[in-house]
Amino acid sequence: LTMTNQYIDQLPLTVRQAIFGNVGTLGSFVVSQADASILEKELAPVVTSDDLVSLDAYSLYIKLCIDGMTSIPFSAKSLPVRYEKFGLRDEIVRRSREKYGTSKTEIEEKILKWSNQTYSEKGNRSVAIKETKEELPVEPKEQ
Repeated sequence: LTMTNQYIDQLPLTVRQAIFGNVGTLGSFVVSQADASILEKELAPVVTSDDLVSLDAYSLYIKLCIDGMTSIPFSAKSLPVRYEKFGLRDEIVRRSREKYGTSKTEIEEKILKWSNQTYSEKGNRSVAIKETKEELPVEPKEQ
């Protein structure tokens, strides 16, 4: 299981406790002072909160768990992201829109149809048909 999160405080306390109580390998790139204070406890005495907030780009601290044995935390460098240009972006976007997209006209028609629905006092949906409205019965939900 790999878990990533932007800020530790976004997690409920019980979830945080479960994560830090069960985590094997722990790695961290640069973090806020609030997160560094929490992570420092997991990486001490080798790594301090000051170390965690002052990491350079692509640098991290990591504590490995291999075959149930936890390593001493150490620093590492990740590889920079390579943005190679293949000229395929526009083609990928076009194909994705063709396969998964819905036209603006179709969406607007659905929104208009939905927003024009009315309901009777009984809660039955009414649908406008030409100039008259026909009331549709509500089907009882099975439990």
